[in-house]
Amino acid sequence: MRRQTDITHCGRGHEFTPENTIIKATGFRTCRACRHLTEADRRREARERLGVPSRPKTLSERLAARIRVDDETGCHVWFGTINHHGYGRITAPSDWAETKIATHRAAWVLANGPIPIGLELDHLCRNRSCCNPAHLELVTHRENVARGDAPPAHRSRQSHCKRGHPLAGDNLVPRKDGHRECRKCRAMRWPAATDPQSQHSDGAQQ
Repeated sequence: MRRQTDITHCGRGHEFTPENTIIKATGFRTCRACRHLTEADRRREARERLGVPSRPKTLSERLAARIRVDDETGCHVWFGTINHHGYGRITAPSDWAETKIATHRAAWVLANGPIPIGLELDHLCRNRSCCNPAHLELVTHRENVARGDAPPAHRSRQSHCKRGHPLAGDNLVPRKDGHRECRKCRAMRWPAATDPQSQHSDGAQQ
């Protein structure tokens, strides 16, 4: 059995010089260089010993590593972290303003540059986990909401009220909060005197 004093290098190949040697209370020696290795360094060394490919480092490499192309739809489907809204999430580079970023936004920035202020990305394919820049379009927030499946989007596309009256022309009453109202239905709920159109017509008759 070899004595520890006969060992001139540690398991990683560092020489046991006086500057690189730490004597423990038990009398054993330890390598100073190895002691300062981080957990990430140790995992990287373990992957190299086992022949495991190194992890992708750039944003484009990390995106490509977890994207699968759907041959039928052409969607670049993200198979990594998904938030509760169904959008993919990825850690942004250190020089970006955000720590976490949506994967479709990251794919757009890499392909087309920064997203202009005041605009958002809309999925034309309606697949929120898709990262294909060709399936994305720059739109305003109002247009993005109108194209969605939320109740406000359905109301904005509604052409008739629940009683079948057309929401157009003189029968459409735009409200200050952005909602639309049917003039005939409002007249049924309130007395005719409260309707501005009725008050105008009554004054004209007098």
